[in-house]
Amino acid sequence: MPIDSSLYIILFTIIVILYLICDTYHSADINECQEDEDSCIGNGQYCSNIVGSFECWCSEGYRNSSMLDFCEGIDHFLLVSNLMLLIN
Repeated sequence: MPIDSSLYIILFTIIVILYLICDTYHSADINECQEDEDSCIGNGQYCSNIVGSFECWCSEGYRNSSMLDFCEGIDHFLLVSNLMLLIN
């Protein structure tokens, strides 16, 4: 018994709908910066949401410390750099 072509169209439509539902579910990104206000807790840091995660950046007037896990004021950084030059 041959299958009617309308059945193929219905099955194809169902497959496309299921694909779109699954794709939408998997591609939904959570904004970690809004979900967890303590994402970037260091002084002078702000949070930037990226797909699947977040990044912490230094605000204007700050730069990454040598330990890379917090920001320090540029004036502080220059003071430490100048002291290191004097010591060496």
